[in-house]
Amino acid sequence: MDNSLQRRTEFVSFDGSIRLTTVHQRPDRFRHLDNILDRKLIARGGGYAYSAASFGGKSCALEMTAFDRLLEFDPAKSVLKVEAGARIIDVLKWATRRGLQVPVVPGYPLVTIGGCIAADVHGKNPWRDGTFADWVRAVTIFHPDKGYLSVSSASNPALFEMTCGGFGLTGVIVDATLELTTLPATEVDLMFQAVRSLTEAVERLESSTEDFCYSWHDTAPGKSFGRGLVVSGRWIPGEHGDPLFRYRPMNAWTRAALPISLWNSLTVSCANELFYQINGRWKRRRRINLFDAAFPLATNGAYLAGFGRAGLREFQILLDSARVRPFIHTLEQLARRERPPLVMASVKRFQGRQRSLSPTGAGYLIAVDLLPGKAADRLMAQIDGLMLDMDGQPNLSKDSRIGFEVATRSIRHYATFAEGLRQYDPSRRFCSELSERIGL
Repeated sequence: MDNSLQRRTEFVSFDGSIRLTTVHQRPDRFRHLDNILDRKLIARGGGYAYSAASFGGKSCALEMTAFDRLLEFDPAKSVLKVEAGARIIDVLKWATRRGLQVPVVPGYPLVTIGGCIAADVHGKNPWRDGTFADWVRAVTIFHPDKGYLSVSSASNPALFEMTCGGFGLTGVIVDATLELTTLPATEVDLMFQAVRSLTEAVERLESSTEDFCYSWHDTAPGKSFGRGLVVSGRWIPGEHGDPLFRYRPMNAWTRAALPISLWNSLTVSCANELFYQINGRWKRRRRINLFDAAFPLATNGAYLAGFGRAGLREFQILLDSARVRPFIHTLEQLARRERPPLVMASVKRFQGRQRSLSPTGAGYLIAVDLLPGKAADRLMAQIDGLMLDMDGQPNLSKDSRIGFEVATRSIRHYATFAEGLRQYDPSRRFCSELSERIGL
């Protein structure tokens, strides 16, 4: 790639914890990829990963957002071929107008298709719908030493599995063929059920038959720890209006626009109490459109913006059914003893099938947000040990500090992924802050 297209750019992870200045290029022609320089690379989409998966001090970040076209559609098979820089919201809008849907969408509408594949994102009901990779039929990746490679689970299953949930380490995802499904409706009947603890939420999720279901919890230490709401929704049959997609776009920099954090023990307590009262008592049932159901953080951006420049910390851990309750019990004990700066928690029932770096298997995905600082670091170090003791798995896209030792012991397919990557790309042309941190 022409040196004139390079510039040095400061990047920041979406959680605000990692800042690096590195070489950055934004190709807008395929010939720019064909003429790429002999250096380390990593593809970048919207930059919504918490884990610095799309930039690194040793690599040139290739921002792929100019490659955003919807290429081909086969109505007989309901498959859509789309460039990797297209945003999930653009694909969703296109599909909705045709009575179709993307079955799994990430938590924010501006995540690119390439990002969805690289992180193998999940939606609001991964137990039923799986993860994004379950709906990817084929991908085209570019590797400077190999050219353009078209891979699928049938034609090259090993490389396909390494790419889905491989955080861009097999090459630049250029395009993808996605399977769409019929859109049941554009309106959702949303319900909030109050629960007294995370354990009670697990029991509710275990028996849920809703179209999507997850929970929210207040994590203030004390008697109210884990009090929360199980959020479930059903499509409203026959409703196929044109949903409104109204939100204020946010990126890693605008999320961190405030110089200080608005969240502290007092404001968190007040906000959680208000959220619980509004949704658990006053508005326990409501009708919303599919956009609000799929992307609640997009329409409630103040939550993330409130963390300011200091950012937030999050961990997401997948535990099987036999271990989730003991994990919750120990988490409650740690919260009472350490009184860490917890903000909120959530639980989803989960099913992952990939053989890469993403969580795999059945169980419950527990996510916890914290205010950054030494207390948070101490707690997360203890949580790492607890996760390893209980055979849990981390969601790398949401954790900006997991290192080599924890990664090798907790990621199910770490060893086979690392060996496959060594054989496929011995020169290791692709790397990021994340891959360096976990020893790949």
